[in-house]
Amino acid sequence: MTQDTMNDQQKKQAQNLLDMLEKPQVLERFKNLATQYIDAEQMVHLAIECVKRKPALGECDHLTVLGAFITSQSVGLKPNTIFDHAYVIPYSKWLLDETRPRGQQWVKLPPECNFQVGYKGYSALFQRTGRIKDFFASDICENDHYICETGSNPHVEFRKNLRGRGEMIGSFCHVNFLNGGQAVEELDMAEIEKVRSTSETFKSLQKALEIATKKNDQPKIEEAQRKLAETPWIKWRATMSMKPAIKRLGGKSDIDPAVALASEADSLSDMGQMNFKAIADARSHNEVFDIINAETDRVNREAQAEQQQPLPVINLNEKPGKQPAPAAVKPNGKANPADAGPPAGHPASLTHDTGGF
Repeated sequence: MTQDTMNDQQKKQAQNLLDMLEKPQVLERFKNLATQYIDAEQMVHLAIECVKRKPALGECDHLTVLGAFITSQSVGLKPNTIFDHAYVIPYSKWLLDETRPRGQQWVKLPPECNFQVGYKGYSALFQRTGRIKDFFASDICENDHYICETGSNPHVEFRKNLRGRGEMIGSFCHVNFLNGGQAVEELDMAEIEKVRSTSETFKSLQKALEIATKKNDQPKIEEAQRKLAETPWIKWRATMSMKPAIKRLGGKSDIDPAVALASEADSLSDMGQMNFKAIADARSHNEVFDIINAETDRVNREAQAEQQQPLPVINLNEKPGKQPAPAAVKPNGKANPADAGPPAGHPASLTHDTGGF
């Protein structure tokens, strides 16, 4: 297939997605989920502009893209704008296929729709609670000035060392409440690396790097290192390292349920566990929240079942070639019901095969 043919195909898929977003049924769906921050007409406009700027979204399952936009609207964050509150993006995973007759070969999987909450998005969500005076989060390096004291006189002090911050040693998120109280969450590198090990793409690339290193296959080592360097956890290491602290603080119910929900959605999407197809059919905010909470409970139960396996220790400060790979996760062999699309008679099933609504 030529590059021109691929471009034409991508344009056709993007146009099909645009046609779906312009249907009256989609506008009605957004009206049911409108918030004081994003009304239905504005959300449709934002969604259309997102697809025009990122036509690769058309290659994703169209119902998952709609579900991602509905998620963004439900948490009250405008996607893909200059405010950097949230992002709806296509993300392609790489899989090392070891079953090929000629040996291992990299396979690029079809792009999946991904929803991410940005740092400024979390800041906006915290401010909207009406309880927060200020919000701040950062990575922590060994030469920074960082003090976090709890007890009778809790306080946090932080200053970056501009002459050389040294190696990263952790991250933190801190808020001051309008009533004079404060809250803080801090993570050391082991906790950050534990979170990073849940990323499906990162795990597969780490495993590939381990296999290539054991075989001393230099071309495959270099290829795995290059692909690993393109992942968000390597490309935007500081930002990704502070997000677990933000999400842990935001996930506390005494902060605000809306912040907790956005944190759950962001985490599920990062792990590739978000059921966007189910959300695409949601008719109310409560349905969206119930789906996200149900998926979170499912992931937590699966994580508890796997706790018997030792967690890998991955050093973010070493080059990819020196990092140990996480233990391979065996598939359960069961098909994902969401992949089969909605059942017959379901409103979304009318055009599921064509990716339209």
